[in-house]
Amino acid sequence: EIVTCGNNKKVYSRLKKKQKHYKKKMLLLSYAHNMEELMSAADLIITKPGGITCAEALSKGLPMLIVSPIPGQEANNTSFLVGQKAAIKIANAKDLVKVITDLYNHPEKLKALSESAKRISKPAAAEDIAKLLSGL
Repeated sequence: EIVTCGNNKKVYSRLKKKQKHYKKKMLLLSYAHNMEELMSAADLIITKPGGITCAEALSKGLPMLIVSPIPGQEANNTSFLVGQKAAIKIANAKDLVKVITDLYNHPEKLKALSESAKRISKPAAAEDIAKLLSGL
């Protein structure tokens, strides 16, 4: 597994201390400059639902497990993504392992999330807008 913590130094530090006790090998990264590459290799992403992260994940067909969305845009993104069956909201971080285990034990669920993410993605949105505007 690959885990990147972005700018969250607190989470990185806590995981670093616990890393040697995990049963599976884990590559722990703080900030990563190659998120496109990491997302391409991923089966799913555990994230907060910021706009850019959501757009990138959707364009990859990457299912999202959403933890602790903040009120406002992140909560709205979460409602939309869960409603479209492209994401699962994790109400309690303690449930994370249970949800991940369930997805890996039932690959059809992970595949359905991925297909939903692909269905609602708009990877050519900027080009579509430019074409529309150029025709005005």
